[in-house]
Parts: sequence; structure tokens; C-alpha cells
Amino acid sequence: MIKIILFVLFLFVGFIFFKEFKNYKKKALQRATDSFEKGDIEKTEKIYKNLIKKKSPDYIQAMDRLGRFYYYRKKYKKAKKVFEDLYELKLKKNNATSSAVNYLSLIANKQGDYDLAIEYIIRFEELGTGDFILKSNASSSSAFLILSRCYLKKGDIEKSETYLEKYFSMHAEQMEAGFKQQGENFLELAEYDKAKKCFEKINKKNLVKTEQSELSHLLSMALLGKKDYKNILEMDRNNSFLMDNKSSLFFSIYSTAIAYIKTGKFEEAKKKLNLCFELVVFMDLNNFYNFYNFSLLRHYSLGILNSYEKKYKEAEDCFKRNIEIIEKIPEIRYKYFMEKINIIFLKLLSLYELARINWSKKDPSKAKQYIFLAINLIEALKIEEKKIIELKEVGNEGSIIKKINNLNLEINEKT
Repeated sequence: MIKIILFVLFLFVGFIFFKEFKNYKKKALQRATDSFEKGDIEKTEKIYKNLIKKKSPDYIQAMDRLGRFYYYRKKYKKAKKVFEDLYELKLKKNNATSSAVNYLSLIANKQGDYDLAIEYIIRFEELGTGDFILKSNASSSSAFLILSRCYLKKGDIEKSETYLEKYFSMHAEQMEAGFKQQGENFLELAEYDKAKKCFEKINKKNLVKTEQSELSHLLSMALLGKKDYKNILEMDRNNSFLMDNKSSLFFSIYSTAIAYIKTGKFEEAKKKLNLCFELVVFMDLNNFYNFYNFSLLRHYSLGILNSYEKKYKEAEDCFKRNIEIIEKIPEIRYKYFMEKINIIFLKLLSLYELARINWSKKDPSKAKQYIFLAINLIEALKIEEKKIIELKEVGNEGSIIKKINNLNLEINEKT
């Protein structure tokens, strides 16, 4: 009888232990969430990794969360590896996951590989797991917007617009994200009035504080294109540009610096430009295009400030530095339509300023040299590229192509 009681007791204790152990495993994901909210990043990562390593019941979910954990901390290389593993794992089980492919496309988009981002989305469609692009869910929402942005970067403006139209027709409850992407597209196309209208359509009440601030950063670039310096400075005084997103924050600080230069407030402009330099130093080097783009903008803006202050030697050094940077940019960055345009645009700005400075210094031979390089660049442009470059503004005050041609005529007439 005692043996029977002990055996039953053993079974009962074993059952309780097993149940508690199972509950412990179930609570692991919550413990990871709690650790993350407390700011204990190392512990959060460790919990996820342990769940995955031990193949716990929640290890698939742990992989998804670990991938997101890396993604939102901008550790794109690690995030990509996790989501690739998750994608392959789910494929073997004939149960592809939209989360993995969705984040793989987001990562490719962030890293500037727009062809790969499109490929991931198309690949998911071909798995036959349901019309991913046509579903009205969070994954398809981001897919529409990613496709719109990627096709714009590739220069297929018609396809870019088509995917935005699909987004608006199927995601009426999430209009803010659509208007934001549409506004960013118009910024790229140098259609500043349209960009401004898109950003103003967004109901800020539906955005969290950081999203409101990011919207202000984008709006500042639209205002810069419209040469509306007064409103840019008003936004700066109202502290509209506060957030941790360095890529977004750079644009608002840059636009404010240019606004101060154009209104003759040079000391304030210098403070802003110093912030621009600090941001570039701490820029995420995984985003090579942004790093080059921001480096070029900071040297250009400092060169403009030096020109306004008649420090021509310092200004010339800034514009020469831009040419040096551009010559080191890998050819792959010229692969995509929009990136190529932005690089060439900033090169034209620098060549023009170098020609103008040397012309004012009574050195026509050097001025001609820079103008010759600029004219060759312009002549090599395709019609679509030239059209956008003629519209682009970063505080430039008018078409850079027209200014180069006018300076060329002036030099030829007087030499």
C-alpha cells in the first residue's frame, strides 16, 4: 500500500514539475519582453537564443522576435541571418511565413538593394500561400509601400505609382503610411508642392510622438525645396525636430542650416552644420548610400556658408572634398536611377561652385576646367534624369543646369 501511495505521489510531483517546467518555457517569451522593456538588451537576446538553441515549443516565435529585435536595433546583418533561417525552416514544413519574407524585403530595402527587396516579395507570392500582395493585412501594407519605393528608386515611376494606388484602394484605414510614402516619392522627384500637400494630409493625432517628429523632418525638406525658409525656422523654434532617427533628423538640421544661411544668420547656421557633422560621424555605415549622400550634403552646405562669408579658400576646399568623395563612390551606387541622379546633382552643384569661385578669382582656365566637366555630365544625362535634376533643390536657388549653362556662356563671351 505504501509503495502505491509513493508511486502516485511520485506521479503527482512529476506532473506538477512537468507542468511548471512547461509554464516556465511558455513564460520565457514574456520574460524576454519584460527584459527588453527594462532596457536589459543582453538578457533579452540571451533568452531568445536559448529558446532557439533548445528547440523549445516557442522557438519559431522566438526566432521571429529575435529577428525583429535585431532589425529595430538596426543590426540588419544579424536580422537577415535569423529571418533567412526562419524562412528556410518554415519552407521545409511547407508553411512559409509572411513575417520572414516581409522583414527580408524591409532589410534589403534599408540596405539599398531594391532588386532584392522586390524579389523577396515576388518570391512569397509564388509560394502559393495566399495572395500576399492582395491581402488586407500589415504585411501587404508594407509590401505595397516597399514596392512603390523600390520601383521609384529603379526609375520605374509608373509602377511606383501603381503600387501606391493599390495601397490606397485597399488600406483606407491606414492612409497616414500611404501619404508619407507618397510624399517621400514626390521629394525624390523634386515635386515639392505635392510632397508638402501629402505630408499635410496626414492626421498627426494618429501618430506617436516620434512619427510626428519624423513627419516634420520630411516636411522641412519640402519647404526647403519651396525656399520657404521662414516656416523652416519657425518649426525649429517650436522644437519640431526631436527624435532618435538620425537619418531623418539629418534632413531637418540640414534644411534649418540652409534656412539660416539664406537669411544671413551665419552663427546659427554654423551650430546646425556642426550637428550635421556629428550625425554623419555616428551614421549607420550599413546604409552606404545615406552615408555618402549626407557626407556630400554637409560639405556642400559648409561650402555655401563659407562662400557667403567670403571665405573662398575654405569654400573651395569643401567643394573639392565633395568631388573626391564622389570619385570614390562604388559603381553599384549608380545602378539605381534615383541614387545616380542625387550623386550627379551634388557633383554638378560642387563643379558649378568651383567654377564660380575661380571665375570670381580671375582664374578663367580653372573655371573653364570645372565648367567643362559639368557640361560633359549634363550632356550624358538621359531626358528623364535631366528633367528631375533641373527641378531639384537643396537651397540651390534655381536650376543647376541653367546656372551652369549661363556661367559657361559668360566665361566664353569674356575670354
